Amino acid sequence: MELMELRGTIYKIDQAKEVGKNGFKIREFVVHEHHEKFPNYYVIQMIGDDVDKLENFQELEKVSCKIAVNGRKWVSPENQERFFNTFKCISIAQDLTEDKEAVGAEQEDGLPF
Repeated sequence: MELMELRGTIYKIDQAKEVGKNGFKIREFVVHEHHEKFPNYYVIQMIGDDVDKLENFQELEKVSCKIAVNGRKWVSPENQERFFNTFKCISIAQDLTEDKEAVGAEQEDGLPF
């Protein structure tokens, strides 16, 4: 499985939930990927013991996530197929790279600040 990198701003962090008979932990958060024309919002999942990693982050914080894209098929009792995609977070870190648009704005006006 190849991982993808997603950079953006944390838009929302949900509370952890326990699902299933065994109390499997899952926590979702939304990352806003900045594009002027077509902004994207991705619902990303942390699973198991990794849900606690989100305690170190807050909404509006810039992050870089390594994610695995998973696709699943489900067949209903009526034999209808449904397909689901999930983005599973493998790792998350603060995104310390400079914003290219902000750097460009600084250079345009010639001011050092």
